[in-house]
Amino acid sequence: MNRHTSSKISNQGLGRLTGPVTVVNVMGCTDNNSINYNPDAIVDDGSCIAMVPGCNDPNASNYNSLANSDDGSCAYLGCMDSNAINYNPSATADDGSCVESSAGCTNSSTYTYTGTSGNSQVYQAYLNYNPAYNIDDGSCIARVFGCMNPTAFNYNPAANTQPAGECIFVYPGCMDPNSCTYNSLATEDDGSCVACDDPLANNNDFNTVGCSAFCQYCLPVEQTPAITVILGGLSQGNTVIDGLTVVEKDNFSIKVAWPHPVSGALPDGTLSAPVQLHSLGYKKAGETNWNTINIPFAAQVNGYETYDITGLEQDVEYDIRIGAQCSNSFSSYTNISVTTENFIYGCTLEEFDNFDPNANFLDGSCVLAGCMDSFAMNYNFLANTDDGSCLYSVAGCIDVGADNYNSNATIDDGSCIYTAVIGCTNELALNYNNVAVTDDGSCLLCQTDPGVDAATISIGALDSLFGNYSVITWANLGTNSTNGVYQEYINYLFITNGIAYRISYKYNTGSGWSNNNTFVEIEYSLTSTDICGIAAYGVQSDGLLGGGLNFGASLPVFGPNDGRYAPGVQYQLEIKNICVNCESSDPIITPILTIPTY
Repeated sequence: MNRHTSSKISNQGLGRLTGPVTVVNVMGCTDNNSINYNPDAIVDDGSCIAMVPGCNDPNASNYNSLANSDDGSCAYLGCMDSNAINYNPSATADDGSCVESSAGCTNSSTYTYTGTSGNSQVYQAYLNYNPAYNIDDGSCIARVFGCMNPTAFNYNPAANTQPAGECIFVYPGCMDPNSCTYNSLATEDDGSCVACDDPLANNNDFNTVGCSAFCQYCLPVEQTPAITVILGGLSQGNTVIDGLTVVEKDNFSIKVAWPHPVSGALPDGTLSAPVQLHSLGYKKAGETNWNTINIPFAAQVNGYETYDITGLEQDVEYDIRIGAQCSNSFSSYTNISVTTENFIYGCTLEEFDNFDPNANFLDGSCVLAGCMDSFAMNYNFLANTDDGSCLYSVAGCIDVGADNYNSNATIDDGSCIYTAVIGCTNELALNYNNVAVTDDGSCLLCQTDPGVDAATISIGALDSLFGNYSVITWANLGTNSTNGVYQEYINYLFITNGIAYRISYKYNTGSGWSNNNTFVEIEYSLTSTDICGIAAYGVQSDGLLGGGLNFGASLPVFGPNDGRYAPGVQYQLEIKNICVNCESSDPIITPILTIPTY
């Protein structure tokens, strides 16, 4: 910085400064042609930036990115026609982009319409829409679909759009599909329908020739298919209503039923005419005049109709007929003959007091007198009339042999007293008397025969008398005079208080005793019986015992081809007496027996 003295500096109009003044040199761009020229700068510091004139507006068509000084040269391209829809008031040069305005309907909405032909098509929703228009002037005209042909059946004067096939033209003709002259294209019936040329048909038109395919007939009930129904509950079973059917009858009335008429055609193709009513008639057999009832047809949920013919006479034959009436014809009659019942009403139950053997119809009049109190001893659940005979429980001794027997008692209360009853008092005896007070020596015990000595029992050799099986024998007990000769098959003192002998065995072939060293019952005897739930073997008759000297039993487990029946095989037997009270005596166990050589 240069410093000057006040003697060298003065300010114009201020005179000379008398004090010392310090002047600062301002540095900057001193070039007035530079963009950053600083007029206050005294000292140029070399920072000057040269000025680049040009258009520095990026939106201008001649924008210069290097220009740092706008020289007003910016140019703007665009439509300069103020009448154009894209007029740009900022444009300085016309670029030929002007678009002339065009007013009209600009709504481009669409609508899908399904015409009377059944075809669907997408349409512009507005009739005068034009994509060339750029200004909507509110002139859009909505489409109205319909037939625009005034001669068409469905002409719509308000329509402005007619899809293909929209118009329906009137075609006169027969519109009844059940007609020989049916025209599927007809839109208006002209009365030309022809149905049937059969004079017997319900729909005969009397002037048609050669047309019978659609004839309808008033059918009798006998041509109506049968229907199976349940009448009076499941216990009565199925009832088939076939034509005119009797479902109930008594002395003075008959109830008949018939199925609903056919709706449509029979299985053979015959067409049924609608039935308006049924004419039901009845009369006594042999008479000529009919009693007639007209019954309007009314469909029932069960599929059949019924009628009660009342006021008839008992046990009389009646003729009954029914016919169907249609709009223009009457069916033939269906006839049946029915005889009313000859019921004799009364009680037909033999166990009741007023049973009537002549009655053949139970009328609910049966009477049975008895005790009707369920708490009484003699309550009779069948009784329907109480006769005061009820008996009620009286406790006491009811044993006539007791000292204090009570003839009025109905329940034994265990109070019986006995002072003079004698009998067997041994509870182990077969004939033990639980009310006996004094033993009379009559006790019978289930005992092993005292005369049977186990040592006398042996296995005999093969004997064809017993089917080639070995025979077991032991001594007969006939030496005891108390036994008589019947000890083998009757119950008797000491010996045959039982009813049969039961024989069991075990054997040893050399490898130990069979059946885990337990006795098993013999498998067969010539006179085996089923006693008391066990297989007992009856005593053999004398004829098989050789004159009553021996008792014998066969052992079928042994045989000529069985290894258990070989010489030297050991056996041991158990013999019991089976008594009538299903008890058995103590068994006889034999010594070990050895099959002999044979």
